[in-house]
Amino acid sequence: MFLRRRFLSSSCSLSLPSLCRFSSSVSVSSGLSPPLRRDYMANSDCRAVPLRERVDFLIRLSDLDTAAKHARLAPFAEHDLQSYDTADDRDVDWVCGAIIVAMCKAKRYKDALDLIRYFFNEHKMIPPKGSFNHVLKGVLDDSSNATTILLGVKRLAQAGSFDEAMDPFRIRCCVRWVDRVPFGIHLDVSNSLIRGLLDIGEFKEALKLFGEIKIRDDHNRVAVASAIFMEYWFKKGKEDEAMECYNNVLALVLREIESTGAIALLEVLLKYDKKTQAWALFHHFLDMETPCLDTETLCSTMVNECFKMGRFYAAIQTFKIPWRLGASGFRNIITRFCELGLLYEAEHFFAEMQRDLSIDPDVSTYTVLMEAYVKAGRVDDVLRISNHMVDASLCQVAKLSCLSLRDEY
Repeated sequence: MFLRRRFLSSSCSLSLPSLCRFSSSVSVSSGLSPPLRRDYMANSDCRAVPLRERVDFLIRLSDLDTAAKHARLAPFAEHDLQSYDTADDRDVDWVCGAIIVAMCKAKRYKDALDLIRYFFNEHKMIPPKGSFNHVLKGVLDDSSNATTILLGVKRLAQAGSFDEAMDPFRIRCCVRWVDRVPFGIHLDVSNSLIRGLLDIGEFKEALKLFGEIKIRDDHNRVAVASAIFMEYWFKKGKEDEAMECYNNVLALVLREIESTGAIALLEVLLKYDKKTQAWALFHHFLDMETPCLDTETLCSTMVNECFKMGRFYAAIQTFKIPWRLGASGFRNIITRFCELGLLYEAEHFFAEMQRDLSIDPDVSTYTVLMEAYVKAGRVDDVLRISNHMVDASLCQVAKLSCLSLRDEY
């Protein structure tokens, strides 16, 4: 075990420079110029693909501080001239979005906001869509800020301009774009605002924003907003109004609803005991076979419902529906079995996950199993799973090293 740790440490030091704990907050608010790359990451590989692979690996390793340290190289990313403005740009965008989302999921909103300022204010990068909705959710969860933000948006919305209402959350635009693009067009900021307005009793203003969304003909966002209004009516005991919202969604072209909209509808139906409708909707989504839906995520939602009902066989059958199983689906069902103390079943799915060479090692899954064995007092099994985790991590480090060497020649 000791040798494993020494080898992992030395390998990481070669492939991943400075894998030490690092605070994601680099001081850029003191009025000084943005720090140069050499000031905090000397001799590091700044090519776009290796940078993305390192940050991805470190996020899955749950070492967000070191991941943030490497992600801060994104403004200095070196592009392959043959792929400039295409693949390499997408890799850099992924790095920025992934570290921000990871910080938010870990509820480290201060670090997420610090990274936003670093990337998009200090270095004038273009924010990738798909990250700021998490940040806004964190801000709205803070009651000291939510009311002020929402009331400010309300005043702008009352003036008749939905786009102006979104102005605090606009993204910067590329020089070739004529107009600035409001955040609300690309992200679900508007639905976060609807939920917040309903929470503070501003029903008419929330309904007004909902109307603007419907005018834009974004079916997925309409589905999410409808789920918010459904929950609002359910909480007030007005089931007829809630189901009217649901029936209005069903009248839409469901094929254009994406995973976020589908899951929002399923979760609110399940939460308020509309299980028959939830399962019918779930199977309807499966029958559509639309590429907009992440089947694995949908199945995990229904797997969790099966566990709540004590229907383990149904949970397993639902888990196996997607044609390709990924790490998140395995992690979910393993976690559910561990929570119930059914370690034999959890171990079975863990072994199945390991046999699938297309699935990258997921540290969270190993951690769940180890914690379950710790609670059961099974020390030998803790060490066994720990060794599996180290081996999987070493394979990842080897892959990163090969990637780096291949790109050199």
